[in-house]
Amino acid sequence: MAITRPTGDQLRFNSSVNGEIILDAYLESAEMGGRTLGDLMADIFDSSGEYRSDLFQFREDPSNVGHFQVRVGSFTDPNAGWVTITFTNFASYVADALSYKNDAETAKTAAETAANAVAPITSALPAINTNATNINDINTVASQASGTISIVPTVASSNFVIDGTANKALTMKRGYIYSFDVSDSSHTGQILAFSSTTDGTHTGGGTEFTGNVTRTGTPGQTNAKVEILINDSNPTAFFYYNQTASGYGGNITVKDHNLETLANISGKITTTADTVAPSIDDIVAVANALSTIANVAAQLTPIGNVNTSLTDVTNVANAIPNITTLAQSSNITAVNNVSGALTQIGNVNTNLAAINNVSSNTGDITTLANGTNLASIGTVASGIASVNSVAGNLTAVINAAADAILYAVNPQNQQFTDSAGTTAFSALHYANMAAGAGQAFTSMVGDERTTGDVTDIVADAGTDTLTFRGLGGAKIRTDATNDDIYIDSRAVAMAVALG
Repeated sequence: MAITRPTGDQLRFNSSVNGEIILDAYLESAEMGGRTLGDLMADIFDSSGEYRSDLFQFREDPSNVGHFQVRVGSFTDPNAGWVTITFTNFASYVADALSYKNDAETAKTAAETAANAVAPITSALPAINTNATNINDINTVASQASGTISIVPTVASSNFVIDGTANKALTMKRGYIYSFDVSDSSHTGQILAFSSTTDGTHTGGGTEFTGNVTRTGTPGQTNAKVEILINDSNPTAFFYYNQTASGYGGNITVKDHNLETLANISGKITTTADTVAPSIDDIVAVANALSTIANVAAQLTPIGNVNTSLTDVTNVANAIPNITTLAQSSNITAVNNVSGALTQIGNVNTNLAAINNVSSNTGDITTLANGTNLASIGTVASGIASVNSVAGNLTAVINAAADAILYAVNPQNQQFTDSAGTTAFSALHYANMAAGAGQAFTSMVGDERTTGDVTDIVADAGTDTLTFRGLGGAKIRTDATNDDIYIDSRAVAMAVALG
């Protein structure tokens, strides 16, 4: 674009982004490669302002598989104008995505299979927990079956020793046979017997209890034993002792029949039966599924990984149709075409605000381009230098005017600071001082602008010569070295500055 005026005379406008801008330079910067902004925009938008999709083309780089290229515009050469817009192998990315999809689906299937296999176990857990809670009672029930209980005593220090305890007290239950193994050599010459009296026949009136007692072999020899059946014929309490010598043995307490013991826990037995019996099938199912449980256990780490990444797996699963669509070669070509135009689209987006401003002000620009208006703009532009010159000195003029007002009207005995940072008294101050002093002054104060400059002329017996110099008498100051009084003509200087 030709510059219509010298640089200093060109029309300027203020941009909210870039400040003051020369219109010619602004419009010229919108031209690229000798093409105007409108010409450039026509490559991208049609007459209705819509994107020209026919100008955007995408393809896979023929020499670099998996990389996308784009070009914008009309080309006769099918291989001209292409720009690569991807830096990774997109085909590999799609393949990886499909692989991840397949892995996710496999993991999902495995998880569902495991869930189905574990379902019977899970449903049986309450029954199993109930059984575990009542295991002591179940063991108690099992121990109530009738049978033979073996006891192995030895003889030491004139005592029968059972389970390491001398003359240990015993508890026997009705319905059981208690077999005392007396084959140990320590039993040689000793005879274990039972009596309703402590120490048996060694106590006055004591007798041996022989009911339900069976002896086999000779004490101290192999297979020798003494057995007693506990039933209703036995007393609830009796004693075992040594027929050969006194001081051996201990007491025996008889418990009720096993059925009575079971009756005491009948409530728990009923609860167990009601809970366990209906769950027998589930327990069997658990047993049959042990191999499946082991397989699930072996897959806990992968299942945990799937669970940790469940959101990603779900996202991938939800995106499977899109991934499948994207994987089609035609869509990959389209993506390549879009990717290739990213730089140009980015440039348009970066300048979108400026484009919008130009678009919204096209009427004003058209009016401005009218020949008559251009002449007027040139006239205005030619005066911009003078205006700028005045504007550049405007601050100094305003400061000088403000200082002149302060020098003229500031009160007596009150200093002020002028635009140059100088502390001063006003002309009114000095005029009032002179009027008050008349011709009988006692002293003349020193220059208020000089630090440390105090009284210079004192009314005393000495003679002082006062010489008045300068113009206008706008300001009075003294020189301490020769007692001269200077009248600074600031008012005259200001008048000259103000014209």
